Amino acid sequence: MKIIEMMNNYVCNNSNELMHELQCNDEKMLMVICTNLLSWLSSDYKKLKDNKYKYHKPMTLKLEYDWANKLIEFVANNKELSSLFVINDNSLDFNPKLSKDNKIKIIEFVGNNYVPFITRY
Repeated sequence: MKIIEMMNNYVCNNSNELMHELQCNDEKMLMVICTNLLSWLSSDYKKLKDNKYKYHKPMTLKLEYDWANKLIEFVANNKELSSLFVINDNSLDFNPKLSKDNKIKIIEFVGNNYVPFITRY
């Protein structure tokens, strides 16, 4: 889950650790990727808090967007990302090998720590 923490730190605290981890120099592209991924992960946090969480709907990736193609590349080439997520039929989802407890930990971490850029101002 360290890479999820790095993504959150990149978006919320301007940390550059993620850029080095993913070998990405495009700050805007990385911000769009992180914002989309973290927003998707946080989308079920309220259901989780209300004990109504059953499963997480996959995130549809529209390949006409550069960020979606770059995210696919990151998942394919980064060991930790590929241990957390899989790409199937232009959708990103949790890796089926990931336990439900770990999925919940990720959703809870993002729900408790991710502050979307627009809500900070």
